Amino acid sequence: MPQRPENGGIDKKLFEYIVKINKQTPFHRFLDMNVTYLGQGIAKLKMRVKQEYTNPAGVAHGGIAFSVVDTAMGMATRTLGREVTTIEMNINYLYPVTAGDVIMAIGRVVKAGRQIIVCEGEVYNRHGKLLAKARETFLGWAS
Repeated sequence: MPQRPENGGIDKKLFEYIVKINKQTPFHRFLDMNVTYLGQGIAKLKMRVKQEYTNPAGVAHGGIAFSVVDTAMGMATRTLGREVTTIEMNINYLYPVTAGDVIMAIGRVVKAGRQIIVCEGEVYNRHGKLLAKARETFLGWAS
């Protein structure tokens, strides 16, 4: 079960809603991305990289890191009671991800305006090595 901070965190109902989304979204289940932490403006997800996710070079396709960090940033916006759709996202890949790696993505809200929300995210391996850095802009509305 994901962690929920006691002080300054999100309320129980919102926490349970976000966890339910994670458990019921087919794409999240397909990649086996799981929420490990939810707090005000922050979300963490973890997943194991399967052999099926690798490209001809033998490393995970870039879409794997992209997908998990995109999901973490989207969930970070949900902790503010917002629903979103992506306007733009960019990612810098710093090191390759290989099959068998357990990766963690952290998404943080940088600025939440009335409609525009900006987030930053990182992807790390199980040893804490930074693998990718991302930034995303969302169009948001109250949920």
